[in-house]
Amino acid sequence: MRPSTLSKSGNVRRVRSVLKDKPAFESIEIISDSDTVSDQNDCTSPENSHIEDDLNLEELMKQKELLEAKLVSYLTDKKEDQSSGRKHEVSKKEHSKKQQETSKKTRSSEVKKKHNLQKESCEGNSKKKQKVLDSRDHCHSEKKYNEIKEKDVHIITKKYGHNLKDIESSASVRKERSSKTRSKTHTNLSRNHDRASPTSYSRSNRDKHRHSPRRSRERRERHSIEKRRTSFATVGTSSDELNMSIDSDDEAEREEQIIEKRRKQREQLLKRLGENNNVENKANEKSLINNTPEQNVQSAQTVLKNKVEDNVPGTSNEVSSVKEKEKTQHWDMFADHDNVNSVGTPTAGQNIKKSVPENPSLTDNWDDAEGYYRVRIGEVLDNRYSVYGYTGQGVFSNVVRARDQSRQNSDVAIKIIRNNEIMQKTGLKELEILKKLNDADPDDKYHCLRLFRNFYHKHHLCMVLEPLSMNLREVLKKYGKNSGIHINAVRSYTQQILLALKLLKKSEIVHADIKPDNILVNESKVQLKLCDFGSAAHVSDNNSTSYLVSRYYRAPEIILGLPYDYGVDMWSTACTIYELATGQILFDGKTNNEMLKYFMDLKGKISRKILRKGKFKEQHFDADFKFLYQEYDHITERDKIIVINDIKPTRDLQAELAPTNQRLAPEDAKKYSQLKDVLDRMLIIDTTKRASINLCLNHPFIQERYKK
Repeated sequence: MRPSTLSKSGNVRRVRSVLKDKPAFESIEIISDSDTVSDQNDCTSPENSHIEDDLNLEELMKQKELLEAKLVSYLTDKKEDQSSGRKHEVSKKEHSKKQQETSKKTRSSEVKKKHNLQKESCEGNSKKKQKVLDSRDHCHSEKKYNEIKEKDVHIITKKYGHNLKDIESSASVRKERSSKTRSKTHTNLSRNHDRASPTSYSRSNRDKHRHSPRRSRERRERHSIEKRRTSFATVGTSSDELNMSIDSDDEAEREEQIIEKRRKQREQLLKRLGENNNVENKANEKSLINNTPEQNVQSAQTVLKNKVEDNVPGTSNEVSSVKEKEKTQHWDMFADHDNVNSVGTPTAGQNIKKSVPENPSLTDNWDDAEGYYRVRIGEVLDNRYSVYGYTGQGVFSNVVRARDQSRQNSDVAIKIIRNNEIMQKTGLKELEILKKLNDADPDDKYHCLRLFRNFYHKHHLCMVLEPLSMNLREVLKKYGKNSGIHINAVRSYTQQILLALKLLKKSEIVHADIKPDNILVNESKVQLKLCDFGSAAHVSDNNSTSYLVSRYYRAPEIILGLPYDYGVDMWSTACTIYELATGQILFDGKTNNEMLKYFMDLKGKISRKILRKGKFKEQHFDADFKFLYQEYDHITERDKIIVINDIKPTRDLQAELAPTNQRLAPEDAKKYSQLKDVLDRMLIIDTTKRASINLCLNHPFIQERYKK
């Protein structure tokens, strides 16, 4: 062989031996190192060049694949080892959990067994005790039964003059006799069998025995014996009732203890109140508590009888006087007159104190959650006014009807202000205004409510006012629902309201809440009075708020934020008069924006001169003074704004006051046209041009009387 070939084969063997001995990852590194050797060394070494020529590339690729396969197998083995270790740990944990659960179950079963044993032992003891008690009760019931039996026997012997044994023996003798008679009749029947039919004879024999006197006596005796036996059987059943009565005795003892405790508490209370009770009264009280009502009546009768015996009875006058005493000393709940003080009670004959000191801890019960006073019918306010009726309730107060005891029970109305700081202030303000108006009208000619006096009752300011019947809202409902009242009544009421406005202007007061609810009439419905001055104020107190006055009677200057004066009351009066005439509300807007829309539907668009001065104009008008009408969209369920450039009047007051379909008398038609003219003047939007009080009072609608 050649030396070159030997060297080649030797190198290959060395490489193979290295690959076999080294692990997979090291062998890969060797191959990569051989690749990274510089090209110059490879070219210079002739031996390496010969080896590369002889080495087969296919073999090297196979070796590489083998190495990769070994790597994959090595990694998979590692993963399997890790997963098996984890599974082993999980199985260990599960095994420990199962052991713990089994130990818990065994413990709980042991505890249950112990508990059941204890329960059984307790039940056994209780059964034993119950048996002992049952035996005692049985013995007791047997004793009672025997005693009752002996008593019954004794009673029977007293009645019939001999013992029960004798009765039973006599009954047995009678039975024997009856059996003998039956046997005799049987023999007679057999002898006379040939003579007559057996059926007919037996029937006749039965009838004879039925109607025989001996048979009837036997039946009666048997019936009496059975009755006695049943009576003894019922005595046996009474033993169960005795057991029940033993239990009821304990309850009765408890009730007696409770009664005694209550009696002691009552005695202590009576001592605190300073009522000196006699010993006899206490004894009577004990007897009244313990005894039944019938026993109390009997005891009273015996006492009266003893008194009559001491006073030498015999005369008819004394007997009649005793009977009268009996009648007077017993309280009759159905009597015409109450005689409570004449009954023998601990407080009988004693004067009850009228003025009991009030408990300050109960002040919360006087008022409700909103501060209104809880009025009770029959209550006396200020030791003078007895309440007999309830009129109504407003924002600031509630009103009651009462009788003035110091003035021959004359009727008055008492306004009780709410117990609240703000309401107290408004109440004092209203009191001041009422005093001012009454001083300005001493002769009561200007139809404003009269104030008599004021006082405080349980921290509530109370104002005593003149009594009136109902308000104009109630008058409308009663006499002119949906159609209005007569035109002549409208004229009379309008004149009286205008006179009240004249007094307000004279006193420099703005009412600021004129509406049918705040105008009251007397019982004859002829005269009215303006009332409820809770919102009233001096003209100089010009507070700009868009929610002054009730919305339906609110003037446009209030909604726009303009300065206002007596014209506010004139606008509200016009709305009230329209409502009286038609029974309908003139402007029934749901918002201030809708109210302005209704104003313009009647009077046309508001001038820019007025709008420029308004503080709240931006809420309802844009920069070009176009009206922004806020309407609710039922499809989208949201408010939408409609810009209205020009609004023309669409309503006709004349048609609304006197519809064309109604045939009116000429005088009525004339009055309605005059009313329409007055309302037009009173409802001018510009306050400077709105009709004054004197102009309205001098108008033909007021001055010209109605001619029937």
